[in-house]
Amino acid sequence: MDCPNCGVYNPEDRKVCWRCDKPLPKPTPEKRRDPRRMSQVWFYVALALALVVSLVRLCGNVPTMGG
Repeated sequence: MDCPNCGVYNPEDRKVCWRCDKPLPKPTPEKRRDPRRMSQVWFYVALALALVVSLVRLCGNVPTMGG
């Protein structure tokens, strides 16, 4: 992590900059995506697509105006 005060690199486990002796900000953990949530999203997308395809097949070709 780089010190926000002087810009010098410090290892992640440091609490104080080794050069300017200022406190370093706490590292923020990366947010991980929940794989169950993503599978739910894809399930609903596939369900909506299947519904649209079924409705189009059920209704048949709708004639357009002017042609």
